Amino acid sequence: MLRLFRNNNPLLLVVSLLYVVILRLVIFIYPENTDSTVWVNPLSELINRITGFSLYQEYINDTLSILLVFSSGLMLSYLINQYRLIDRAGYMPALIFFLSASFINEFCEFTPALCGFYFLQFAFITIVGMYKTQK
Repeated sequence: MLRLFRNNNPLLLVVSLLYVVILRLVIFIYPENTDSTVWVNPLSELINRITGFSLYQEYINDTLSILLVFSSGLMLSYLINQYRLIDRAGYMPALIFFLSASFINEFCEFTPALCGFYFLQFAFITIVGMYKTQK
């Protein structure tokens, strides 16, 4: 299985998305009941107001967290492959990120920490990309 992710095959994106969904399958089987009093941060209150009108609020939040973790893993893999931090390009860094993100509670739910990490990672890629640009 690990040899699969050492390649740079675009078909592995589908396999890695299935991998993230399988890791988060427990969230869909046993959804947590979230009360609106739990949301105390301004971003969390905004997200709760937007998705709070739906009967499937937990599923929407879990789906958004899966998409953010998936895209963050791809951004990490892009950063490592683009700037040649490892010898062979592939999706192995994304696989390791998916696995490690499934152990962190803030990355298992749609939280401000997950949104903030996504934008910090995007800003880091932009800053690193500006280093090698010509004037």
